[in-house]
Amino acid sequence: MFGKMKVDDEEVTMRTPQQEQLTVPKTPFSMLSEYSRSGFSQASDVSLTMTDPAADDQADTTKDKLNSFLASRDISPIRSTMVIPWDTAGDRTKRQYVRKAKQVVFATLEEIAPSSPEMLFKAVEESLKKGEADDMDSALLEALVESYENSNHWSTRRQILSVIADKVSFSTLQKWIPDLTRYRYNIARHHRLLHGRGAEVSRRKNTRIYVAPEKLDHFLTFITSSAVVQDMPFGERTLRLSSKTELKIPNV
Repeated sequence: MFGKMKVDDEEVTMRTPQQEQLTVPKTPFSMLSEYSRSGFSQASDVSLTMTDPAADDQADTTKDKLNSFLASRDISPIRSTMVIPWDTAGDRTKRQYVRKAKQVVFATLEEIAPSSPEMLFKAVEESLKKGEADDMDSALLEALVESYENSNHWSTRRQILSVIADKVSFSTLQKWIPDLTRYRYNIARHHRLLHGRGAEVSRRKNTRIYVAPEKLDHFLTFITSSAVVQDMPFGERTLRLSSKTELKIPNV
């Protein structure tokens, strides 16, 4: 590889052109070999630890914390998570998750109310049902208010108000209908007592015929004329004949 020759008792080392152009890339092992023994010993004292953030997050999930809580209550951990919709799950799968959910819920309730977890559970159920009922009442009230505002005549609005006037207080109803007055609210309550809740009041029809003034004047002149008045009887009177026969004749 290297040619050596002596010139005047001096040793000369010659390098070929191929050797001058040849470059060896550095590798981690070659770079590591450049350290001295003391440097390598110092570098060996330094340990590099590579961590995976996703693994740390996975180890610190809420399910792991929940399993730790269940372990403290001597309850089996949650080994699987339901990934399919509830409607498409089988009966066996549903029973399994219902059983596990009951264990978790009652374990939590025992921590909150150790002396009466069952009563707390019933109170939570009633609160949920009441919340659903309140949402339903609000939806129905909103529909009635919309019908009230879409009506143009007061009689129709009175019928709509009579549906809810005795069920909802005036202050609450005024929040939904700002222009509602106490008088109209009381009239709607009175309408329910007289005609029924939301009942329509039947109107009496009075038919009238229009007569022109000139025709009416002619008619009045005719019925008050002397000829008509004289021929009209003003009662009756009885005539008794010599034969004791009685005849009833008009009193003219």
